[in-house]
Amino acid sequence: MKINLLCAIGALTFCTLTFGQNPVPNASFENWTDNQPDEWVTSNVPDGDIFNVTATSPGHSGEFALRGEVIELPGFPGFPFLPLAESNTADFGFPISENLPFFSMYYQFHQVGPEDMLSVFVGVMDDQGTVFGGGFADITSPSDTFTLINVPMTYTAGQPYRAFVTIGMNSSSQSGFPEIGSYFVIDDLWMGGFVSAIGEVGHPLAEELSIFPNPAADELTVAFSLLENSPVSVQIFDLMGQRVANVFQGDMHDGNYTLSANVADLPTGLYFVQIATQGGTLTQKVLVSRS
Repeated sequence: MKINLLCAIGALTFCTLTFGQNPVPNASFENWTDNQPDEWVTSNVPDGDIFNVTATSPGHSGEFALRGEVIELPGFPGFPFLPLAESNTADFGFPISENLPFFSMYYQFHQVGPEDMLSVFVGVMDDQGTVFGGGFADITSPSDTFTLINVPMTYTAGQPYRAFVTIGMNSSSQSGFPEIGSYFVIDDLWMGGFVSAIGEVGHPLAEELSIFPNPAADELTVAFSLLENSPVSVQIFDLMGQRVANVFQGDMHDGNYTLSANVADLPTGLYFVQIATQGGTLTQKVLVSRS
């Protein structure tokens, strides 16, 4: 079977990614106490009855999501009060035991000013509180529906101990402040492997995924074993979690499969090939290179 393979992202560590336990606390924002998301700190000032971070409904997958809005600071006409949400537990941040490759979340974003941005920062610390890894993104494109973003994490030498997530807003305008009325909605935060809109978590029915040659110049082979009969989707995603190619979609019987893919027309770059079954997903990075 010949398949044109459009790809996107990764690194030269060619490992297979599956999904484990999500370390982010209250990641779907279903739990709130006194107008505050449990295990998160926010810019809200309850004593002053100032709330620019609130629960909103419906969420991406549950009843609630978190909404942050730039409001006018009471007593200071025209001065913006910026929303901020930061993960927090009894100790700063939350426990983490391995260097995970991605932070992912679903978001909506409404801009009043064209230079307003939704900013995401993830930090990973060692047991001395030194940040040695993390990832960040400034989202500048508005979205009225929940949109997936995958933020790649990078690391220097260090042993992971705790991590934290900070989400807020800023602007590239001269003032540096986003406009009053701009807001974001976030939900279903995740730290782990690459997330796609299909089979986001679970136990994949596929195994032994291999892509060769890797790097590839003109043609590559995608080989895997299917443990049970299942609908199967083989798709390609870019760094932002957007699907760029639908390689295969249909029912398969258990057994071994090999797909040939022509990549001769693709620019040099790093990509994700993902196999989604009814139980979960299996993902591997691949490089297209002609150097």
